[in-house]
Amino acid sequence: MVGGGDVALEDAIFLARVCRQVYLIHRRGEFRGAKSLQEKVFSLPNVKLLKNTVVTSIEGEDAVTGVKLQAVGSGREESLSLDGVFIAVGAAPETEAVVLEAEALHHRVYVNQVETTASLAAARALAELLDCPVLAGSLRR
Repeated sequence: MVGGGDVALEDAIFLARVCRQVYLIHRRGEFRGAKSLQEKVFSLPNVKLLKNTVVTSIEGEDAVTGVKLQAVGSGREESLSLDGVFIAVGAAPETEAVVLEAEALHHRVYVNQVETTASLAAARALAELLDCPVLAGSLRR
């Protein structure tokens, strides 16, 4: 299991019920997930914590056979044999281009009246992101 937030901790707890050994690999020295989840993971005898460590590659041809790891501070590399990899790392939404275009429109989100429901939903999501109104009508390019 790769990650350090709630999802990674929850998944490690689940995997510990069905796997002999679970490795929880996290790039930082401390986990970011809920303290209650951390305490549960720390109490599981078949979960080994690998902190300050990143996965540099996943090994195997037709199936996973292991991972290559690198220590964050020292850069020391090692291989770890295992049968599967689950990745539960967060992602920041790629919204910079959308935000810049919306700023150019003076913080208004325009929706063409003939657009699809999906487009309207996307416009509402963008308006919520920017905390601005959705305006009906068309935007001429």
